Amino acid sequence: MNEHNSNYIVILVISIILTFISFIIEYNYEIMYETHIENLPNITLLRIIHYYITIYFIFYIIFFPLSGINGLIYLIANLIYNFEWVFLKCCILSYYELHQYYNVDISKINVHFHPHFTIYFRDYTNIYARIFGFIILMTVGMTLLFNKLISQEWKLLYLLVFSYSVYVCSTGSNPFWNFLEYLNVESKVEYMKQLIHNAENDEKYPDKDDYFFQFFAY
Repeated sequence: MNEHNSNYIVILVISIILTFISFIIEYNYEIMYETHIENLPNITLLRIIHYYITIYFIFYIIFFPLSGINGLIYLIANLIYNFEWVFLKCCILSYYELHQYYNVDISKINVHFHPHFTIYFRDYTNIYARIFGFIILMTVGMTLLFNKLISQEWKLLYLLVFSYSVYVCSTGSNPFWNFLEYLNVESKVEYMKQLIHNAENDEKYPDKDDYFFQFFAY
């Protein structure tokens, strides 16, 4: 195993340490009132995975080179992560993690509330999230610029698709999806009313009985 590949294990070790520290912090300073962790094994696994992904995306440039196969994997992983938000309108790991707490009404929680972040950053979570997001954007840009495995044509295509996914994740609006739905409804007026109605709940986690989630919610 070369130096760069061994860094995947280093990130795993850091993620495990952060997870156990988070439980200590949470035990003394709860992140949600009138609730507690109901399924410790599940939430431990989910949190380790979440910290792993977070560290990998934000601090990639510390552990891995921008060029080569590692850079290509990083670009693909970012695209998958973004399109998870595009299709689900939330972080699926945070959604699952919140289901491991007792007496939580998931549909009343904002989709930007992530327990693994909030435990450490509290009231400053949104500020750090924006900073981390900017770092990821810069890292993606530099990886595209310096990675020689990717042709100019594929770089341009990636940039267009990635930019679109960032737009959808940032605004909550998916023009392409909305247009397809618009073409397939009989009453355009009713469709617009439904869009306005849906906008009121766009920033909330979906209930476990909704569409995709009814098959995967704990």
